[in-house]
Amino acid sequence: ISVDSKRNEIYAEGGVVYKKGPLEVKGDKFIYDINLERGIVYDVKASLFPVYFVGKKIKKIDENKYLLDVGYFTACNAEVPHYTFRAKKIFVYDDQSLVATNLWFNVGGTNVLYMPMYY
Repeated sequence: ISVDSKRNEIYAEGGVVYKKGPLEVKGDKFIYDINLERGIVYDVKASLFPVYFVGKKIKKIDENKYLLDVGYFTACNAEVPHYTFRAKKIFVYDDQSLVATNLWFNVGGTNVLYMPMYY
C-alpha cells in the first residue's frame, strides 16, 4: 500500500478486498481518490449474493453505483460457471439491481442468446 499525499490517492496491490454491505470485491490492484471518494479495482471478482461478477475492472462511479468493465455475471458459483451473462459494461447498484448492455447469455462456453439490454 502506498499513499500519494500530493494527489490524495491510495494505491494497493495484491489481495485487495473491499466490502460495503452485501457487496464484496476482490482484486489484484486498487486505486482510490480520497477527494472524490471513488476508486477502481482491477482483475476483479465480486459477489452481491446471489450474483457473482468477474471482470477486468470495477469502479465506483456514484454513491450507490458501480461499473464493471468487460466481464460477466452469474448465479452459478462453480469455479468455471456453467452459464454466464457476458457484457462490456455492467452497472451494479447497492439495492442489488443491475443494468447490462450488449450482452450474451453463454452456456458451456457457447453464446446462446444476444440481448441489447438486461435489467
